[in-house]
Amino acid sequence: MRGSPAAGYWAAMLLILLACTDPSGVPDDTAAQPIDALRVVTWNVESLGGSGSEELDDTRAVLERLDADVYGLNEIDTGEDSTLQELADSMGYTLLLPDDNDFGGIRNAVMTRWEVASSSIHSSESLYPGAKELTRWAPELRVIGPESGEEVSIFSVHLKSGYDDTDIFRRTIDGVRVAQGSAQAGSKVVVLGDFNAEITDMPDDPGTWTRAPGGLPSTYELGDDLQDRMDGEGILSDPFQPFLDQGLILLEASQLDGDLGTRPRSGRRIDYVLTGLPSTGTQIFDCMDEHLEGSLPLAGESVGRGQCEDASDHLPVIADLRLSTD
Repeated sequence: MRGSPAAGYWAAMLLILLACTDPSGVPDDTAAQPIDALRVVTWNVESLGGSGSEELDDTRAVLERLDADVYGLNEIDTGEDSTLQELADSMGYTLLLPDDNDFGGIRNAVMTRWEVASSSIHSSESLYPGAKELTRWAPELRVIGPESGEEVSIFSVHLKSGYDDTDIFRRTIDGVRVAQGSAQAGSKVVVLGDFNAEITDMPDDPGTWTRAPGGLPSTYELGDDLQDRMDGEGILSDPFQPFLDQGLILLEASQLDGDLGTRPRSGRRIDYVLTGLPSTGTQIFDCMDEHLEGSLPLAGESVGRGQCEDASDHLPVIADLRLSTD
């Protein structure tokens, strides 16, 4: 005779209880915890192009091919706010884009398809009262893993470009100041962006800054905290080190053909992912390499061989990370 529905229900509940306990009947706290796979991409898009333009279409095609949970984007031009918002909405992403900067019009953005716990815009003033230093403000999205419920903070940065003393100094200060923001974000942090420097060339000249160079913008205001450091031990001329000092790791990445450059025109590697989260794979994505084996998993059909170049003068950097409750 078949058992009643109620009997079947209680039998199933008993199996669940047994699975969650050891033979002594004590709950098993060592059971595997939920783990989220998080794909992040950093990409300097060199402007988006107008609505309906080939540049914008190519940018979208590459983004959809990469299929990231979070994108950190650089060089969003003045007047492109609505274009980027429309792109994010159509792809089902939440967008965070500063509406201003201390210097210049191009901005950083973050967009995600994960649930957002909070958002922040890190300006010089927000990081240290009275300072006006950051070349471009750093947006931060704190997102929630859909499986684990764990939170991770994503920063998008773009440090000062150029080779003059003033450029090198400002790039150094950009790194120091943004790292103050990432240090406040907790243990799970990802920093994405264009550092305009190669890690293998650090420290840069003059090695240590003990005074600011001449030629800084007239509105540039160095915070008293950093002036005190220069008056004391000095500030190392290395925009990466403040993040490394927090325990973040700079993830190694390459194109499928082994090239390390993220800006093909110069061959320089200047776009990076730094994090303390474990990584399961990285790649510098070049549309020209679509025919090569060894790629990270991608979505949809291959993009055209020239679409990366048509979209930007930089290449996207992908990192697959693990976010767990362990």
